[in-house]
Amino acid sequence: MKKQTAFIGFLLFNVFSISFIKSAIAERYICSAELSSHGRPGEVETKTYKREGKFFVKTYENGEDDHSILKETNSFIILTKTYNYPDLFITIIDKKKLNFIESYASIELEYNTEIPTAGKCFISR
Repeated sequence: MKKQTAFIGFLLFNVFSISFIKSAIAERYICSAELSSHGRPGEVETKTYKREGKFFVKTYENGEDDHSILKETNSFIILTKTYNYPDLFITIIDKKKLNFIESYASIELEYNTEIPTAGKCFISR
C-alpha cells in the first residue's frame, strides 16, 4: 500500500512539475509601436504575442487572433495570419534586437499596407 501511495504521489508531482515548467517558459512578446508613420502622431499601439503550442495568440485592442509560425530560428520568428479570402497578415519578431514589424497584403491592392507597423518588444515570462 505504501509503495502504491508513493508511486501515485510521484506521478502527481511530475505532472504538476511539467505543467509548471511549461507555463514558466511560455514565450510572450509584448510589442508597441508609435503610429506617427500612420498619421496618428503620439498614439501608441500595443499587442501581445503569446506562444500556444505550434502557434502564437496575438492579443490587441480589437481582440485575439491566432498566428501560425511560418519560420523560426534562434534569431527571429515569422508569423502569419491567413483568412478565408486571399489576404495575409505577417509579423516578424527579431528575438535578438527585440524589434517587430507587421504588414498586411491583399489581392485587392487598395488594402495593402504601404507603410508597415514597426516597433520594439520585450519578453515577459
